[in-house]
Amino acid sequence: KDGAVFTKDMAGNSAEKFGAISTSKPIDYLSPIVEGASEDATHTKVTLTFSEALDPATVVAENFTGAAGTPTVSYVEGSTKVTLTYETALSDKATIIVGAGVKDVSGNAMTEKTLTKGTDF
Repeated sequence: KDGAVFTKDMAGNSAEKFGAISTSKPIDYLSPIVEGASEDATHTKVTLTFSEALDPATVVAENFTGAAGTPTVSYVEGSTKVTLTYETALSDKATIIVGAGVKDVSGNAMTEKTLTKGTDF
């Protein structure tokens, strides 16, 4: 109709009869955010939960700084959780800065976020 061309299946049914088919993925324009943070009983591990999966190449210690020191970073590709492990227990009011270098799998960088013990975790 109106000059539109529809694909037909082997039975002769046009796409107009069964709806349009899209093979493209939606474009992700949203930057990841930290949705939650929790500390373990030893006060040496903090697990951060993000709004979406992250680019593993950006989940590195340099992007997790602050008064808490430099952590060992653990991340399972495709997940939304990052675990930061510190050599000593975190002090009261310790801060963790999640840097703008952290990106989602679509390449969107997050806005730098400072998390404070006792307030955010």
